[in-house]
Amino acid sequence: MHEKHWKTAYGDLFFDSKSSIWVLKKDSRTITVIAWKGGPKGPMLELVSKEKDRQVIFEILEKNFDNELFEPESPDKAAEKVMKLCKIICNHSENSIYGCTKELLQQFPNEQFKAVHTYYGNGLFCGMKRTLLGKIKKLDFMPCRCMNNPGTRLDSLV
Repeated sequence: MHEKHWKTAYGDLFFDSKSSIWVLKKDSRTITVIAWKGGPKGPMLELVSKEKDRQVIFEILEKNFDNELFEPESPDKAAEKVMKLCKIICNHSENSIYGCTKELLQQFPNEQFKAVHTYYGNGLFCGMKRTLLGKIKKLDFMPCRCMNNPGTRLDSLV
């Protein structure tokens, strides 16, 4: 199996097992979900939302790498998790990137996601992290993405 396809109310979801990339296509919007095993920021999920000429990148830093989205044993179960992430992005208008970032942290358990860095354009738009007590806090400072990670993994595969 190289590619699996699901038709959902939010659009068409595709999974390419060769590259471990999930793609949701809905009207003029494309959302790509890519699991990173490691890197300078550690394990993370990268969500790229593209609509016409607008691109927003959400880096969801994980406590432990979730292999289920990278090499799913049960693609249907993994597709449910990917759809949950995509629904959060689809349900927010383009003026509520901050709200979308916060909801990505709120909708998943403390053991899974520890921070979300959101990039729009050439730099950071906002960042949030979960404190040791489980509260969500806005980040005061973050290094610029374009200096360390100029493109997404999707860019490097094309």
